[in-house]
Amino acid sequence: MAPAENLDLQQALDDYLPIVVAVILVLGFVLLLLALQAPVIAALGTVVSLLSTAAASRSGDSEREKPWSATKQASPRYSTGCVARTANSPASSP
Repeated sequence: MAPAENLDLQQALDDYLPIVVAVILVLGFVLLLLALQAPVIAALGTVVSLLSTAAASRSGDSEREKPWSATKQASPRYSTGCVARTANSPASSP
């Protein structure tokens, strides 16, 4: 992608992310309210969901500022989708 496309994508993500998160939180609250019929527990579940979403989004910030090759080593198991056989792993049966 060209740098201008990256900026456009980032702007679109920045614009719509709060709306998407709000819709998901409201739907989660409504579903919890209907299922449990307890507004306090539904509100608590929504707050916990919001906090976990915020924590997950903040945990990746420092990693996005660094190039991939400088922060993590690509593993054959995760980069290709195939499980690499090691000396300690048992052979799979057919």
